[in-house]
Amino acid sequence: MEIVRKLQEGLKVGVGKKGALKTLTEADLIDGATVVCTEEEWNLLGVYTITPQVTVNCGFGRAGIVNEQMGMFYAKLQDATPAEVPGAVRVEILDAENKHRGYIIHNVRTDKVNVDKTDVSTGFKFPLQGIAARPYDKIALFFMPDATATLTTANCDVKMDCTLYG
Repeated sequence: MEIVRKLQEGLKVGVGKKGALKTLTEADLIDGATVVCTEEEWNLLGVYTITPQVTVNCGFGRAGIVNEQMGMFYAKLQDATPAEVPGAVRVEILDAENKHRGYIIHNVRTDKVNVDKTDVSTGFKFPLQGIAARPYDKIALFFMPDATATLTTANCDVKMDCTLYG
C-alpha cells in the first residue's frame, strides 16, 4: 500500500492541480546581448533553469478543449538593423547536466511563431505540453537561421507561456 501511495504522490504534479501562468521572455531564454547563429546548425540561444521545489510544464491551458487553449508561443528574432532573421526554432527540456529530455517545439519556422503575440485565435497556440521540467532542469531555446546571422537580444521578442506548479 505504501508503494501505491508514493506512486500516486508522484503522479500529482500537474494532474488535478491548478498551476500558475508564467510567461518566459527573451530576457529568460536568450543569453547575452548578441548571439552568433550559424546556418544549418541548431544554435543554443539560452536556457531558463527551473528553481528548486518547482515543476514547470511548457504551455498553458488544456490541449483537448479549444476554448481553453490559452497558451501562446511567439518568437521574433532580429539582428542589429533590426531586421527579422528567418529560420526555425526548437524548444527542448534539458536535465541539470544538459542532456536532452524531450522536445517541446521541434523545427517550427519563425514565420509560424511570429504572427501575433496577443491574440490566441491568430497566434501560435501553445497549450499545456506533456513533458514537465523538474527542479534544476532547463528549458532551452534553439535557433537554426537560413543564413548565418548575429541576433541582437534587445531587438528580439520572445513570449512562451508556461505553467508552474509548486
